[in-house]
Amino acid sequence: MYPFRSLSVVLVAGLGLLAQTPFEGRIAEIEQVLNRHFRGPRADEVRERSNQEIEAFNGRSKRANAELAEARAKMEQATAPGRTGFAELTKLDAELKASIPDGADKPGNAKYAARIEARNLFAGKVNELNEAGQRAIAEFNALAAKTKAELDTERTQILANQEAINLRVQDFEKFVKTGEDVAFFVRVNRLLAELRIALRKAERPEYTASLAKVRAIRRELGEWAIKGQALNPKGLVVVEALIQDEPCWVIVDTGATETILSQEVAEAAGLGGAQAESVSLIVVGGLRLQGRHFTIPKLTTMGQSLANVSAAAVRPADVGIDGLLGQSFLKAFSYTVDKRKPEKLSLVPI
Repeated sequence: MYPFRSLSVVLVAGLGLLAQTPFEGRIAEIEQVLNRHFRGPRADEVRERSNQEIEAFNGRSKRANAELAEARAKMEQATAPGRTGFAELTKLDAELKASIPDGADKPGNAKYAARIEARNLFAGKVNELNEAGQRAIAEFNALAAKTKAELDTERTQILANQEAINLRVQDFEKFVKTGEDVAFFVRVNRLLAELRIALRKAERPEYTASLAKVRAIRRELGEWAIKGQALNPKGLVVVEALIQDEPCWVIVDTGATETILSQEVAEAAGLGGAQAESVSLIVVGGLRLQGRHFTIPKLTTMGQSLANVSAAAVRPADVGIDGLLGQSFLKAFSYTVDKRKPEKLSLVPI
């Protein structure tokens, strides 16, 4: 048995680990979802790459078949003399068989023996031609077998890749269709808010480390959202912004009356308690939403800052996107939105 003092030490150490586990455990679960659905090449990029691989494979197959056809023609050309010689030898043998002289015909027997000797010499040449033809056939068969094996191996790999891509796409489509993608993003943002709240109560190194991990995950998702919009011909412009000191990613919506943030990001920035009455909002496409009004003391994006920005809190609708940058911020600037430029939004204070 442990002495009482030693047992106390063990219990205190255990409690210290338990206090850290909830955040780290949730981060580990989030990492699993990231690895499954968001990390690595995007599904549309992978599918496009697979289509290119199939097109390249079809091209290689076509060239390989053309090379085999050319090799077959050369092989047939190499075996033709042997086939012709064998046909002539068969004919000659038939003639010799039909013209065997009488044993008493010495002059006839002598001529027949000379014909046999000439036949045997010719047969030796035919055998040489057939051996050369057999070598050509063996070389062609080896080339055909090698080409088939290579194409079969590549075809099998491509089909396996296609199956893996289809499974991944189906998995992600189900993830989106069931709303798990947005629920996942809310979990990430909720964890962010809880960490910020915990740190306001007590500056603990393990909380600071967990916050850095969650912010890195959010940045990863924000960049994922930006890339997805860029790949879409009708994609929206997403920019990074600072809400107080909290990085977030928002759609530039020149038609939105208010700047909109997710509830969790507002809470993470310390603005959760500042929310007041419910307000009706008009966003992209004329869609109306209900949110809780609050004021952002400072919003910074694209090198420009504005104080006391009117805003509203709503639930996020897209993974990696924390809200909309609306007219409550944009009206203070002369702004240009150009999706063709790396810095897609430019702001000049009015």
